[in-house]
Amino acid sequence: MSSSAELLTREQELAALAQLSDWQILETTDIKSSQGLKRELCRFHTFSSFELAMDFMRQAAVVVSRLDHHPHWCNTYNRVEIRLTTFSLGNQVSDLDVKLALAMESLLAQSATA
Repeated sequence: MSSSAELLTREQELAALAQLSDWQILETTDIKSSQGLKRELCRFHTFSSFELAMDFMRQAAVVVSRLDHHPHWCNTYNRVEIRLTTFSLGNQVSDLDVKLALAMESLLAQSATA
């Protein structure tokens, strides 16, 4: 992962969420985190088919590789769950998480018009 990741302030998180209306920040207890909490930028999306879900994940993998910032994501049939956090910042939300979320959101918008 890039060492240039910057931790977001709560105000920056709110500004990011304003651009990412289908995303939310989830907090869970994490004894490994310096703050005791894991904060993840999350989104769940249901596609009309398994194939479209896989197409999205393949396209997103290109962006993931380019940014060198890897999501925790899961596919179950036509549903994709995406969780973004920055391990090097103690599992907190960073500017890299927002960049990746914005790129994924763009891919999702393209898949909706296809």
